[in-house]
Amino acid sequence: MIARHIEAATGIPTEYVHVENYAATVTALATGRAQLAWFGAVTTAQTYMMMGDELEVVAARDIDKEFISYFVANADAGIGPVKDFKELVQLAAGKNWTFTFGSKSSTSSHLMPRNFFAEQSGKRPEQVFRTVACSGSHDMVVQKVANGEFHLGALGQPPYDRASEAIKAKAPIIYTTPKFTNYCFATRQSLGRETIESLSSLAGAMGNTLLVNLHTLELLQGHFHRVIALKEGRLFWQGPPEQLNRREPVTSRAPAR
Repeated sequence: MIARHIEAATGIPTEYVHVENYAATVTALATGRAQLAWFGAVTTAQTYMMMGDELEVVAARDIDKEFISYFVANADAGIGPVKDFKELVQLAAGKNWTFTFGSKSSTSSHLMPRNFFAEQSGKRPEQVFRTVACSGSHDMVVQKVANGEFHLGALGQPPYDRASEAIKAKAPIIYTTPKFTNYCFATRQSLGRETIESLSSLAGAMGNTLLVNLHTLELLQGHFHRVIALKEGRLFWQGPPEQLNRREPVTSRAPAR
């Protein structure tokens, strides 16, 4: 489906290149093995470190262009807003505070918050807080901070905004991270300006449909003769890889959470 749209816009045959993990996705684009990739915030940053200005983001959902994460605190813990993580580290000294991220593999509730914390404070959370855990999801972070199971936590903006006003009152925001690019399509500038502009125009013409679909199981349940990119370089697939080249529909199911 996606390959057909891209071929129609660019005239360039597009095929799936299998990679085993996040790092391999970065390497594939950086070395020219792939010309277009689907990245998250961390892999986008890692690829930029390898490629510099050769990397170009061609499409992203509006919300992903300026994504933020929140650090929240239990309302009864007496932890007020902080201007940066240096201040938070100073406040935490001798307090035995506990902290939770969301899923260990989550970009906005673990990887980027951890990165910002280390960059600003020069310390790992484990060096500052008595306990550092991963609660499994954004929703669990705000719930566990609200009910006092943890003093502080980090999660992405959309899940926090969806929480009830009662939960937000019990787990107010004490810090908002700098903005970062979350999920996006990225390419190499050496692909050529005409081709890159065709890709950008294609995404614009389709609105956010293409990018939103990449977040749904239906993307995997449909038929794909050729696939151009995978979320963070991973395809949640049950069945032999050769099924990806079958012309008839195949069946998949959601990964265990």
